[in-house]
Amino acid sequence: MLKTILFDNDGVLVDTEPLFFEANRWMLRKFGAELPEKDFADISLVQGRSVAGILVDMGFTPLFAEQAREERNAKYDQMLRERGKSLVIPGVPEVLETLHRNFRIGVVTCCAERHFQTIHEASGLSRFFDFVVKGEEFAHHKPHPEPYLLALKRSSSAPGECIAVEDSQRGVQSARAAGLRVAAIPRGISQNGNFDSATWVLSGIRDLIPLIRRISS
Repeated sequence: MLKTILFDNDGVLVDTEPLFFEANRWMLRKFGAELPEKDFADISLVQGRSVAGILVDMGFTPLFAEQAREERNAKYDQMLRERGKSLVIPGVPEVLETLHRNFRIGVVTCCAERHFQTIHEASGLSRFFDFVVKGEEFAHHKPHPEPYLLALKRSSSAPGECIAVEDSQRGVQSARAAGLRVAAIPRGISQNGNFDSATWVLSGIRDLIPLIRRISS
């Protein structure tokens, strides 16, 4: 029996990935490096690595790269605040409101605490979240299964009692490695990933309602 639905945050609930791409591109341009979108997608949305690692590859020290990453984070936070509620993907509030009547809603994200708070201070979505697993709470980020294994523990649910909703290749791999069924909703920068391991591939968030009704009947 389905009890819990686990949502990724960035790209599933809120349209933040283009802003994060722009913040990373801004950071690297300061040091004379360009970041094509396809490279960002591979590094961040497939491999789950920090783009700041490019600075180390360029010969900068890890400490310098970390300082640059903090500057990027401040820039990204500013961009999030400027966009505010407009970041919410159309259809998400209605879908969450409908599903929350019958299921527990969890969020499983590699998003940092500061950015998550900035996003959802404006989004109005937090009232639907029963629990959130954020980036600072695990050692290994997606595509490693640890984020979803922690979410299963947090929800006191078995893998068969949950499904995950993801938009990226690394997110799908993380959830599948934790034993979960996954509904993938590729969009934007993530849409060219490999979603062969997803249980279902949907065209949009609103398609989630009939899917949940079908698998819950």
